[in-house]
Amino acid sequence: MARGLLTTVLVIALAGVAIGVGVVVAGSGRISAPTGSSASIAVATTQLPTTSPSTLDTPAICGPVSLKRLGEINYQEATELSGLVVSSTQPGLLWTHNDSGDRARVIAVRTDGSFVGSFDIPGAESLDAEDIAIGPGPDGGSLLYLADIGDNDSERSTVVIWRLAEPTIASAEDQVTPPPTRIELRYPDGPHNAETLLVDPRSGDLAVVTKSLDGRSSVYVVRPSDLAEGAIATMERVARIDLGFGELATGGDVSGSGSVIVVRTYGSVFAWKRKARESIAAAMRRPPCRGVAKLGGEGQGEAIALTGDGLGFYTVAEGRNPPIRLYSAKRR
Repeated sequence: MARGLLTTVLVIALAGVAIGVGVVVAGSGRISAPTGSSASIAVATTQLPTTSPSTLDTPAICGPVSLKRLGEINYQEATELSGLVVSSTQPGLLWTHNDSGDRARVIAVRTDGSFVGSFDIPGAESLDAEDIAIGPGPDGGSLLYLADIGDNDSERSTVVIWRLAEPTIASAEDQVTPPPTRIELRYPDGPHNAETLLVDPRSGDLAVVTKSLDGRSSVYVVRPSDLAEGAIATMERVARIDLGFGELATGGDVSGSGSVIVVRTYGSVFAWKRKARESIAAAMRRPPCRGVAKLGGEGQGEAIALTGDGLGFYTVAEGRNPPIRLYSAKRR
């Protein structure tokens, strides 16, 4: 939003019994009366808070970017891809998955779109998988998180995230992931539809961002210390973000460095730069920057994956043979 935010108010002009519309200018301490009216009202000076992040706090991906179409995903069963994440241990590898209607599995592809493998998650079920994320694991490995959090009718009492060790492609023969851990979560204020999962590579915190037509999404967090095997954990609402009417949050990611957070909609990208030792919750309480990249021409896109340094991002849309696109920040 612009710094000079204008708020419309009604001004009643007693002289002539006329009603007009005036404008309050932020920080000006006055109301301008409508043309032809003799009314004037003095008000106390009020400085409305700015919602424009400074350049220093703006991730590079919000500025000019170059776009490369890297290739198409040549796997016929990849028809409704909903999430995307970069492997943190296997260069050139991306993990993705289908939306609702598919079995619980993750799909590995190269950045050029070439198919690597489909890996079933043993013992897992998926009602509406909407996003995938990655975080640090034991012994230098990494963990994948498949977020079964979709709820179009807002009727699920709980949602589920499946956490599993990232399969090592070189040794994967049976196309099955290691046994997963089921993480069952509850919102503190009733069911919500959501399509975005963020995993903090520094702390292991999980954050779910809700999807709303008015663009006002809530951020809910659960910390590793809140998780107990076999128990339902209640998330905490920690922030509210306003993306603008019609900007429905469909996916997100945190860079491997932890310094950049991104949430995408069908047409736009919103990002936060994160300070050292700052939580995801604290960072997302600040207004995001809106990227200049326009994603609407890709088709129905819900997936986004940040590069490790946060200076670029991959996207893929739904449909057969979907292209993989890489947006890279231009040098400032």
